[in-house]
Amino acid sequence: AATCPGENEVIPQRGHWLKNSWEAANATFSHGRRSISTPEIARLYRCPPQACEEGGVCSEGREGVVCGICREGYAFGNGECIRCNDDLLNFGIAIYVAGAIGFLVVW
Repeated sequence: AATCPGENEVIPQRGHWLKNSWEAANATFSHGRRSISTPEIARLYRCPPQACEEGGVCSEGREGVVCGICREGYAFGNGECIRCNDDLLNFGIAIYVAGAIGFLVVW
């Protein structure tokens, strides 16, 4: 579903993503909305749940065709892209380093 205000502009509604046939997955951005800037064929696709915002913009942590890929620094879980927890990684590294130092001291 989309809104068509006129003059070649097609604005996808929430939950939909716009692809124009000539620019593959790259439509132009107009005021934060995906729209077609030339008279070409618009193809609308339904996004996975919670993946696309109004105007066909990907939700936080998502990118790609139909916003179906998690961005770097995000992981897929429970149907959404969740920001990776750097604190947990840093804690794991700290434990590893402490263990290695402890091993070297005892050895």
